[in-house]
Amino acid sequence: MAAVWPITSALEHEAGPVAYVFESIDLAPLPGFEGSPMNFLIAIDHNGQFMAVELLQQHEPVFTFRDLGGLGDTMLREFIAQYAGKRINQPFMIVLDAARNQTGKNNSSGGYALLDGISKATTSVRIVNQTVLTAALAVARARLGFADHRQQGPSGKPRTEMIGHPDFARMLELGMIGHLRYSNADV
Repeated sequence: MAAVWPITSALEHEAGPVAYVFESIDLAPLPGFEGSPMNFLIAIDHNGQFMAVELLQQHEPVFTFRDLGGLGDTMLREFIAQYAGKRINQPFMIVLDAARNQTGKNNSSGGYALLDGISKATTSVRIVNQTVLTAALAVARARLGFADHRQQGPSGKPRTEMIGHPDFARMLELGMIGHLRYSNADV
């Protein structure tokens, strides 16, 4: 695995690593809107909770080019600071005004981890989130035993010998496709 630095405690040497620190670019070099990957320094504890995420490098136009209406990287730094205290295995949701959002309650029963998004930077924020989570999950799988980290095989393929090649009429007859109409009240 790429460079992942274990953090140990002087008080609990026998406990092993209490946290891990790594750069996202080593594990999830996802290209940003501009084309090059952003890089974050990420720290997670031995329970899979984010301790901190810090910006190391980015070239996103929405954050860099002030003369073209860029926001500056302060908002990006504030966005990534929201990961601290959230668990890797929670579903993450990016919303605007998370603090005022009623669904923003982060309960202990596996509730959503809400992140307050950045207006005018939707694509970049999604790339940031995907980068941070992909890198953190790779470390969690390899070092914390979060899931089986064996290589995945090829994606599944339909077994045509089981269903053949039905035409449209046959698919309607089998109930594989259909026409549904719902009113707004039904939905």
